[in-house]
Amino acid sequence: MNKHISDLVLAAEDVISAFVEENRKDLLWGEFKNAGVGGQHVNNGHVSLRLKHIPTGIEVETWGRAVHTLRQLSVIKLMMKMYDEQ
Repeated sequence: MNKHISDLVLAAEDVISAFVEENRKDLLWGEFKNAGVGGQHVNNGHVSLRLKHIPTGIEVETWGRAVHTLRQLSVIKLMMKMYDEQ
């Protein structure tokens, strides 16, 4: 994850928490294992997160290694998609 996205995640933590609290019953979280491309780093597994906003049907997917950061990034992506569709 590049520095700009990390800074965005840290700066938006309060907004993310408020959004999740307000929409807790409308969010569907899915977490699953995702293998890397193989080769030299074949044992480096990744986690994928899928987040769906049930009333609108908007769904986002992120993947990486840090689940906590992925949750925040998924919420940011979902909020951006919801804003774009307004």
